[in-house]
Amino acid sequence: MRKITNKHLISIPHDNHAISEIMGTILLLGIIVILASGIYYVVLSSPLPDQHPKVNLVATLQGDNIIITHKGGHPISSDAVIYRNDTMIRVSDYITDGQWNIGEQIIIQSNFNLSKNETQQAGIKVIDTTNNIISLIGTIDTQPKSPPTCDIDINMTDMTPNNADHYQILLTIANEHHSVPARNIITLIEYPNSFFNTTFHYNFGNYDSDVKTWFIPVLYPNQKASFTIRTSNIDSGLHIVTSTLQSCNPMDINPENDESTCIINV
Repeated sequence: MRKITNKHLISIPHDNHAISEIMGTILLLGIIVILASGIYYVVLSSPLPDQHPKVNLVATLQGDNIIITHKGGHPISSDAVIYRNDTMIRVSDYITDGQWNIGEQIIIQSNFNLSKNETQQAGIKVIDTTNNIISLIGTIDTQPKSPPTCDIDINMTDMTPNNADHYQILLTIANEHHSVPARNIITLIEYPNSFFNTTFHYNFGNYDSDVKTWFIPVLYPNQKASFTIRTSNIDSGLHIVTSTLQSCNPMDINPENDESTCIINV
């Protein structure tokens, strides 16, 4: 038998640095796998966007009929139902081609008692049973809110003092409404050409003598504006001065007070 001596042994070197690099690579790969799994779970578990069809329905009251109009969006199946308060109405009784399309109207009775002098309401609900969604919900009144109005009162008075050498006419414009301001008030003031040395004095707005109009930008509720005409050297006879409301915003609710006349007897 051959005896193996120390000089025949092979020495294998140990490199701990290489082992640490391998372990680091394995750990990095493990972290990447875990992160990728987490991202996959978050993305795929998120809910999908809402796929419900969009539709625009508008309900109006005309006479004693409620009119529901398809204004845009997706068609609605005629399987849909309409509720007027607690009464169910089938769309298929009005739409016979299977789909309620843009521009088509459904006219139903409101069941309002219009002889009553009071506001009555009808709840309207349209349910798309195919997609299980409410396409319209709201309330219709027999007496919808009216647009705001103002109340302009025009008054002219002969304010000429006794034994005076001139004549004086006072015009007042008042907004008698308690809550709504009146804006862009234009008043026509007409006086005879026989007036000489005429002057005008006012506390609001401006006056255009060429067209004889007085413009007031705004009169707040219960506020008054005054306009004074002073003249002299008037010929003898009757002289008529008139003032007339031309326009204002909002509309004047009481047009009977929109004109005033003053007569001067010389």
